[in-house]
Amino acid sequence: MKAKVVGEQFCFPWVPNHSKRAPTGTEIKQRRAGKMSVHHVGWPPRKGEKIAFETDFGVRMGILRRIRQGLVWVDYILADGRVIPESKLVMCPKRSPWRDPNTVSETDRKEWAERIHQKLDAGLNLQEDPAAWEEFCHYVMFALLQVRAERMKYLDPQQSVPN
Repeated sequence: MKAKVVGEQFCFPWVPNHSKRAPTGTEIKQRRAGKMSVHHVGWPPRKGEKIAFETDFGVRMGILRRIRQGLVWVDYILADGRVIPESKLVMCPKRSPWRDPNTVSETDRKEWAERIHQKLDAGLNLQEDPAAWEEFCHYVMFALLQVRAERMKYLDPQQSVPN
């Protein structure tokens, strides 16, 4: 049996054509953005809907359990326990602005800190638990934004804090 050769690719039905690379998650988003409007997306997604998000290994899907406003950004919590920040969603028509650290109540801040302390006291490695790691990242970013806001007040009391 002779194989047909197209360029350098053998054309056997069981051999995939590797001359064309698979599109990246960003390329998929750009293609879809031109074809779909916000009207078709139905934003924000509802509980039980499938959502697509970017990972280091490409675009993945998950079933949405709930949406949570964190200390800084919005998180999408999936049925399998994964926590996806809004910045990683594929078909998100418009990103929510980050929260101003001054709008976070002291009670909320203490609750987040207490949850992190409980997990650390239990001996949990935060990097191994996605939900715990996400909470830790929120808290660190919240603290950095607070420091930045205080520094801006010190440098120029008349200037408002940029986002």
